[in-house]
Amino acid sequence: MEFPSLGNHCSVRACNQLDFLPFECDACHRIFCKEHRSLLAHQCEESHTKDVRVPVCPLCQQPVPLNKGEDPNIKVDEHIARDCCSDKAKKAYVNECTHPGCKRKEVC
Repeated sequence: MEFPSLGNHCSVRACNQLDFLPFECDACHRIFCKEHRSLLAHQCEESHTKDVRVPVCPLCQQPVPLNKGEDPNIKVDEHIARDCCSDKAKKAYVNECTHPGCKRKEVC
């Protein structure tokens, strides 16, 4: 006896397995079998929407917010230069320029 209305086929073309307990991907919303349910297993094109890691300032241990597509290293550097409340951040930049009247800050 067949049950054609039960289960779904895996969305991976090479697999196409009929699964009676299919999984829906949180990112791309396609249906997968148990073997292909993880983002890496089915090479999900929408996996970037689930990447919610936030960089932490190494000096003050505060999270540094960043927008999608921004380089976390640049944002942490900007945070250290402007917003960091750590004493170490204030000591990292000193006025070393030898030109009279120059206020350029350089990293030690």
